[in-house]
Amino acid sequence: MKTLLMLSGLLLIGVFPAKAQAELVLEGLHPVASMIFVAVHDNARSFNEQGGEAIKKMKVPHQSGTTAVIPIPDLKPGTYAFLVFQDENGNKQLDRNLLGIPTEPYGFSGKMGVIPGPPNFEKACVEVRPLHGKPAVIKVQLR
Repeated sequence: MKTLLMLSGLLLIGVFPAKAQAELVLEGLHPVASMIFVAVHDNARSFNEQGGEAIKKMKVPHQSGTTAVIPIPDLKPGTYAFLVFQDENGNKQLDRNLLGIPTEPYGFSGKMGVIPGPPNFEKACVEVRPLHGKPAVIKVQLR
C-alpha cells in the first residue's frame, strides 16, 4: 500500500510540475506615488520586441521609498528575463527623451549593467528554481 501511495505521488509530480515563485527586489525607485510595471519574458524574440508577448505582465502601485519587493507567483522553473519600469506620470509607458533614452526609472534582471543600445536577453536572463519552498530572489537596480 505504501508503495502504491508513493508511486501515485510521483505520478502526480510528473503530471503537475512544480511552480516556482520569484521575488523581485527593486532598488533605485524614485520615492513618489507611481505604478511599477513588470514584464516577464522567456525568450529573446519577445524580450527584444521582435515578436511575441511577455508571458506575464504586472502593474503594482508604489507609494514611497526607494526599494520594493514584488512577488511573481506561478512561474514554471526555467530561464526568464524581467523588465521593470516606474511610471511616474501615469501614462502607462516608459517615457523617453528625443534620443530615445528613458526618462523614468527602469531596470532589468541579470547582468545588464549600463550598456548602450537595446537590452540583451542573454545578459538579462536568470534561472528561477524553487529552493526548499522559498522563492528565487532577483535583484533589479533601476536607473
